[in-house]
Amino acid sequence: MGKEVATASVPGGFYSAKVARAAETAGLLRLFTSEPVARSWDVGRCRVLGRFTLTRGMSGRKVARLAAGSVPERAGQYLAWNLKKAVKAAVLRPYWALTAP
Repeated sequence: MGKEVATASVPGGFYSAKVARAAETAGLLRLFTSEPVARSWDVGRCRVLGRFTLTRGMSGRKVARLAAGSVPERAGQYLAWNLKKAVKAAVLRPYWALTAP
């Protein structure tokens, strides 16, 4: 398309400091994680941003509360995300160890 890529997204919770450093080295200016956090931070010149998830069937009221910064709504997503993250780590790490060449 003739344009430089300035923004990317890390899917599925695979964000790490190493990924952020690689994004910054590649010249990205913004990197979105799947982590439901409101704060952002810089890795060199790359701004790292979390994001909240909107799903099919989510009520407009719930979306509005997330957008307005509702602590209970955001905390709910944060807790659910970190529970899933712990389960993924417990299941995937042994799987990767077994399947590594």
